[in-house]
Amino acid sequence: MLEIFRSRPFVLCFLANLAQMTSFYLFLHFPGHLKALGAGEQTIGWLVALTEFASIAIAPFVGRWLDQRGRRQVLVIGSLLNVILCAGFLVASSLLSVFALRILHGAIETVLNVAFFTYASDVIPERNRSQGFALFGISAMGAVGLGAAVGNGAIELGGYQGIFLTSMVLSIVGMLMVFWLDGKKPAGAEEDGSSAQGWLQTLIRPSLVGVWLLAGAFFFSMISVFVFLKTWVGITGIGSIGLFFTVYTVTAIVLRLFAGGLPDRLGHQRVAIASLLAYAAGLLLVSVTSAVPLFVLAALVCGVGHGFGYPVLLALVTERANDADRGSAISIFNALDDGAALLAAPALGFAIEAGSYPVMFMAAALVIVLGVVFGGGLLAGRPGVRNRE
Repeated sequence: MLEIFRSRPFVLCFLANLAQMTSFYLFLHFPGHLKALGAGEQTIGWLVALTEFASIAIAPFVGRWLDQRGRRQVLVIGSLLNVILCAGFLVASSLLSVFALRILHGAIETVLNVAFFTYASDVIPERNRSQGFALFGISAMGAVGLGAAVGNGAIELGGYQGIFLTSMVLSIVGMLMVFWLDGKKPAGAEEDGSSAQGWLQTLIRPSLVGVWLLAGAFFFSMISVFVFLKTWVGITGIGSIGLFFTVYTVTAIVLRLFAGGLPDRLGHQRVAIASLLAYAAGLLLVSVTSAVPLFVLAALVCGVGHGFGYPVLLALVTERANDADRGSAISIFNALDDGAALLAAPALGFAIEAGSYPVMFMAAALVIVLGVVFGGGLLAGRPGVRNRE
């Protein structure tokens, strides 16, 4: 762990990502601003869906941009656009203009998220790949809590204008850090581009299809907790959202800090499958929870699954993709996250209406099991395949 944090590029990238992602997570409070402008729940739902669509649509272009032009150019331009958009929120007054800004803002969030993780993948030592992603991911996880907490203070001091101003300041801080990053292209991207396969070819690359199935199942099932747990808690009266996500997040961060190197020693494929099955077990525990202790145990088990699952899957993506296509591969990984949210929310909502909340959580766990069976099977059939197709 200490070796990674001695790397100046890694630390700068970590801090810049923390600043930029915190500026985005301040918008957890954004629905309140929309309500004040007269938007209803359905209108807010449409905005969320359109923002997700924009994020998915831009992913292929971001991937190729990163691979062909280098990481720093994308980070600088993306950071500058984020500053401009945050300033736009300060002066936008109509619901339509705010809608347009938010959709563009969501697309820029995707640009920066993919670019930061791609840059991190370049500077993390190969032997510590999973541990590096685990530690770097803390900058994103920490931004969620910081965005919510700082947002509360910003609203108290200056209303929603305080949110937008704080977001702009943080985006400027992140942009200034980006200017200090090394602008050299990674080794695989310094060639003439002949080795690059492109976004679609990376998507169907045989050594990566199994990873996409595992990641898709994981992201799909996470929606059951991040979207529907709130209403389940309200109906049952067991525990609270704050309790669940405190245990969940602390567990994930502690694992990444003190056991982040374990997957690199045990093997990424093995730990990925175990992590996803742990998450499925946590969802099954939620489905049968009848008391707070079991509720806390479910949060802890899900936290273990997330703590290892995300960085290990990302490590598998990085090691199985061509070096010249690394940006495209990470943009696909990010697009799967966004796409899963679009598919899972209505599908799991239907499971609740047709069955019950326990049925929905069990269905989400089943999706993970199916992902492990098919995705894990494909990975087992192509062990260690990298840069050879």
